[in-house]
Amino acid sequence: MDKLKPRAIIFDLGSTLIEYEVIPWDDLGAECAEAGWRFLRKHGYAVPDLDQFNAAYNEVRDRYRREAERTLVEWDVPTASAELFETLGLGADDRLIDSFFGAYYEPVDARLFVYDDTLETLEKLKAR
Repeated sequence: MDKLKPRAIIFDLGSTLIEYEVIPWDDLGAECAEAGWRFLRKHGYAVPDLDQFNAAYNEVRDRYRREAERTLVEWDVPTASAELFETLGLGADDRLIDSFFGAYYEPVDARLFVYDDTLETLEKLKAR
């Protein structure tokens, strides 16, 4: 019977243990891009106005999305940001990309919550 006792359980994080999809993804993405734009402006980077920044961001993001559909390889914001920064003439050092991503992710983080039964469920499973 030992073969029937699991040694590990794998969970999908989003919409299983935590929730963060409380508004449509496109709306959340626009908020994230604006938060990243505000970060860049606040730290003195020469970025275009918000509409131009969004146009450049959307162009890069959409290209990555199309490639992900074609290859079935997920894209990520830091990688796309490096290309965006090169397009905008900002350079693409890792520290800037990490800081931008932290600011970009703040609207997601502000909406994130753990389901009421998540911790209790995980504790019971761990005890078993």
